[in-house]
Amino acid sequence: MRTLLFAIAALVFAVFGRSGGGGDGGVWILPQSRILSGPHSGAGGHCRMGPPRDWTVVTVGKTDLILKLPSEMGVTMTQVVEQVSHLPLPVPVVGQAVLITPQVLNAVLNAPLPGEAEGVIIDTNQRGFVIVMRRVSATDVRIEIY
Repeated sequence: MRTLLFAIAALVFAVFGRSGGGGDGGVWILPQSRILSGPHSGAGGHCRMGPPRDWTVVTVGKTDLILKLPSEMGVTMTQVVEQVSHLPLPVPVVGQAVLITPQVLNAVLNAPLPGEAEGVIIDTNQRGFVIVMRRVSATDVRIEIY
């Protein structure tokens, strides 16, 4: 019986606890940052080559998703734009946290196809992340960190 309970717990963790945990609001601890400029950088110095380093799918609700920045990052700023209109989305930094509000997630959900926003989270030493937010259903947004 005990083994069966452990097996069920392991299955539940495997299904719901994989990368991309995040969920409805809450805190997502980001991986170690990296330098965002150099020979492999894309347009504007932002590197988005290969698969994302981490990701989560968020069901848009009423609470903020908080991205906890790694300790090696200094004073940080963000710049995120919707891909079709190129309008900026307000993604503030408060201390060592980036706040993704339900309003920002709704803007991605309601954006014209492809329903995507992209930007950077970067500190004064050029360390940080490329962030991509993409509509995956009528209520869900996938957030990828590169």
